[in-house]
Amino acid sequence: GGGPHLPSRDLAAAKLQAYLADARAKTDVGLLYPEDDPRAAAACQKIKPQLAALQRDFGGREGTIDLEPVPTAKLHVRVQDERTYDLAYVPFDYPDDWYPYALGAALDPSAAGRGGRNWFGFGAPGTNPEPDDLRLGQVLAELRGYRDVAGQVAPRAAEAGRLFNDSLPFIPLWQLDRHMVVHRALRVYVDDSPNPVSPRLLDQTT
Repeated sequence: GGGPHLPSRDLAAAKLQAYLADARAKTDVGLLYPEDDPRAAAACQKIKPQLAALQRDFGGREGTIDLEPVPTAKLHVRVQDERTYDLAYVPFDYPDDWYPYALGAALDPSAAGRGGRNWFGFGAPGTNPEPDDLRLGQVLAELRGYRDVAGQVAPRAAEAGRLFNDSLPFIPLWQLDRHMVVHRALRVYVDDSPNPVSPRLLDQTT
């Protein structure tokens, strides 16, 4: 999309290259998506050649990406309960806006069992977490012990953001277009003009 790139693209490319160098690496994967959502189907149609190109560019071999539309109810069962999938395009909304607490709840290793809120399986036993994964889990757990936003929460949230981009327990697609409602009576002024400018110049992301 038109959103910002992940800041750790080089690290991600290096990890992919190392994975694909292993003869046991799985290059033929399935991508689940809800069959009743045409926007999800369109997104997955765009994701498929990107995945194939990444495998070719960094592994020297191109695998098969099978798109698998399934009913939404079955999608949630396979992803959240059975975990019988390679990749899945799944809508997910935090239960509240209290980032990073909601992220900590979603990635809580103690909630990684069947039906638990950590259906990503992050930090679950047997997942062989790397040091960055362990540190991300530690920071998210530490955050629950603080209320001082400026002194304690903000620096840990910044570290959690950096570690998330290094670990990517899931791939966020929230770099999508953002929209804004503007009252027709709004007048916007900028420093170098005495006359109001169009509210269309406002940046929805800031």
